[in-house]
Amino acid sequence: MALRLYLHKPKVVFTAQVDLGGNAAVYPQYVIAFKNVTVGAYTALRSGMTVLLGTAPGKDDYGRLRYREMDDLYPTNVMHVGRFSQGIGDGEGTLVENSYITVLEDYRVWAKIPWFHGGAIWKDSEVASFNNVDRPRPVANGGPGTAGQVDAAGWLTVTFNGNNSWAFSTASSPPVVGAASFLWACTSTAGTWEVVSGSLTTAIVTLRFKKGFHQVYLTVTGGSPVQSHTCQVPVFACDPSDPANAGITAFHVTNHTHTFVGQEMSIEFFTPLPRDQYPDGTLMMLWDDAIFYDPTMRWHMQFIGWHQSDAASTRAEDTATLHSATMTFYDVNKRLESLPGFTQAVKYDAAPVQWTQTKLPNLLYYCWYLLYWHSTACEVADFLVDRAQMLATMEFVEVGSDRANLYAQVEAIAMFCNPDHHFTCSRQGELRLVVDPQVQNASDRGTTVWDHFDDSKWTEISYTYARPPRMGQIRTMAMLAGRNKVDVGGVPTIPVIACDAPGDSRGQGEQELENSHKITVSQFSLNVVEGNRYARLNARVGLFNISVPLEKMYSGLDLSIPNWVLLTISDANKSERELPATFTAQRGLVQEMNIAYDYQPTGLIRTVSFSWEMETSGKPAQTHVLWPDVPEAEPALAAAAREARS
Repeated sequence: MALRLYLHKPKVVFTAQVDLGGNAAVYPQYVIAFKNVTVGAYTALRSGMTVLLGTAPGKDDYGRLRYREMDDLYPTNVMHVGRFSQGIGDGEGTLVENSYITVLEDYRVWAKIPWFHGGAIWKDSEVASFNNVDRPRPVANGGPGTAGQVDAAGWLTVTFNGNNSWAFSTASSPPVVGAASFLWACTSTAGTWEVVSGSLTTAIVTLRFKKGFHQVYLTVTGGSPVQSHTCQVPVFACDPSDPANAGITAFHVTNHTHTFVGQEMSIEFFTPLPRDQYPDGTLMMLWDDAIFYDPTMRWHMQFIGWHQSDAASTRAEDTATLHSATMTFYDVNKRLESLPGFTQAVKYDAAPVQWTQTKLPNLLYYCWYLLYWHSTACEVADFLVDRAQMLATMEFVEVGSDRANLYAQVEAIAMFCNPDHHFTCSRQGELRLVVDPQVQNASDRGTTVWDHFDDSKWTEISYTYARPPRMGQIRTMAMLAGRNKVDVGGVPTIPVIACDAPGDSRGQGEQELENSHKITVSQFSLNVVEGNRYARLNARVGLFNISVPLEKMYSGLDLSIPNWVLLTISDANKSERELPATFTAQRGLVQEMNIAYDYQPTGLIRTVSFSWEMETSGKPAQTHVLWPDVPEAEPALAAAAREARS
């Protein structure tokens, strides 16, 4: 077993100097005039690349920005960047005459800052709603990044599959369709990569790469009218015999946490990592050579993410002074948790012309809208809809979001759906919207099992048992999915339904929950989900904490897909107060996974600690009548009822 790590040293694709023309810089700004190009060409720049401003080439002491590829609105001596104020941090810049501009082939999760100007909303600094709100872009999914060891001939073979790309359909069914065309590209030097099978215009293509880092691009078209979208897929071909392309070997993993939100990892390095070679925020990929490498799969990849912060230490010993640096890395969803969210709302309009309007008023569209127009997440990670079709059928009249960060905004919109959905990220960095099985109708829950932990696998288990309920009552109101379900007097209204769990008579728990942010397809579905929620919150057995040696668990277990994990505790291993039932192959969900790395003289020992939630289900909640039907013979009461319903 060998953990291998690649820390990205981005290639410089363009260098020039700032050209203010003798004028003072004006802020905020979103274009930079340049002169004296010494490296590369302006035509080689791609959206999402990282722009450094500094006192010398490669320096960022004047700020860091994101390059934006725009149409030919400006001459080729002016580059577009994310709108910025004066400063030297990420997303800030200070323009100084003759200072240096360095553009790196480096893609990361940036926020796209909207701009309210002249009574109108502009996305990403200067993108108008015209030809955008009525033409949603497709989503290019080229697969997650990958790394692996070259073969005896010096090649790493990788199969890329673009069939997970998708576009919105203007028809009501199906709500999403596949991409219409595909175009693959790689910017590496000719001869360092080649096509093995398929072609650069087919959905599936197999390429092979010489040692080193390679950036692969997929551009798809789709939708109606047809639009395009491009994503990036990083590839590192490792050659352990070549120090320049062997990755980094002098490191220890000090923290590795995985939840359905995403992953966070801290690495202690014992080798120099100069910032001008490994810039702040750079890409990191970690993989396990002990897991079989398959050109079509990525199971060996343990982590793909970006540098977030540092912690350095120096310690004096009798024999030497020891130095180390610990870098913390976030995957795409954890990065979204650190980016700003913006208060906004979108409503249905058959002919949208403003950013606040859409002709596709469903929860999937709004999740995409937040990710695509307010971040670069869809450019650096797959956004899969294999399990999100229900969100595309959950239509609304108007919906808004006001959470503090971008991840929380998308998660809140996913949670509007009944049953609950979550916004998750896989170990390989793929974004998904998935249903929560614990609140689903029991007959709709999947049967796929990730793993089975029995007495032969687990080494330690702890849990708590509490009979008294914590939740006394849940009252939930929900809108019925659809734009114009009721039309009273020519005015469209939104039907609202409600339910109480466990019923009109509340239980013994001290807590009470009221929820009005739900969209459902029926009263039956609402009652079932809220009944299951009540049972879950009052479960007698809390989270189980389970420790398992890594080699005894299924290597593909991924919290972003909530499949079941079975748990067996034999009678011989039960505590003095036994569990409430025979505990054999009980189904449950892993909520959090922490991997401990113990570096011993004889090798690395990895132990996984899980938080496991046992499956629960309850009786359906009781329908709550919000208001009675009022006959039109009583116009005053009928008008009051219509007003209440609207």
